[in-house]
Amino acid sequence: MAEVTTEGQTTARARGQRLGSPPKLTPEQADLARQMHAAGHPAFSIAAMLKVATSTIYRLVRQPPDAVEDDED
Repeated sequence: MAEVTTEGQTTARARGQRLGSPPKLTPEQADLARQMHAAGHPAFSIAAMLKVATSTIYRLVRQPPDAVEDDED
């Protein structure tokens, strides 16, 4: 069964499909969150405004900006 799953994932990647859950924020929202965090706004208020978990904001500001558009977890 694991081989079938792995084969299906490999086929999906070859078609260019993104695996996993969809991104929580758009690239524009991610940029806004980064700017607000750099300006000193607390992560919990940014998260509340964007309706995401605080951990999403912390993960976002830890990543380089170009990594978010390619791989938003």
